[in-house]
Amino acid sequence: LIGQNKNTNIMPKKNLKPVKKTASKSSTPASKKAKSSEPKKKAAPAKVRRAPARVSSYTPDDQSEILGIVRSVTTTEIALRAYYLGERRQSLGLPGSAENDWLEAERQLHS
Repeated sequence: LIGQNKNTNIMPKKNLKPVKKTASKSSTPASKKAKSSEPKKKAAPAKVRRAPARVSSYTPDDQSEILGIVRSVTTTEIALRAYYLGERRQSLGLPGSAENDWLEAERQLHS
């Protein structure tokens, strides 16, 4: 094949129609899409908001007293309360100790 023309091996094209390329809907940009003459659907009406359910005016402590439920106080809650009692006591320059702060915190939380 050396020295021969490359076009000699190709068969002549006869009666071939050009193929039209069609673009899929997803590849067509929004600016080129045709606007439909159909009216747009109206949006659904907004949902009606209702007032929140009525909340009891009793606090959890009041409810437990009414129902006779005893709530146990954790050592973490006592420690946190004692810490703040100690901080306040020291900032005011009052005498006392951490043990007294702990006992006072227990008394306050259990009452």
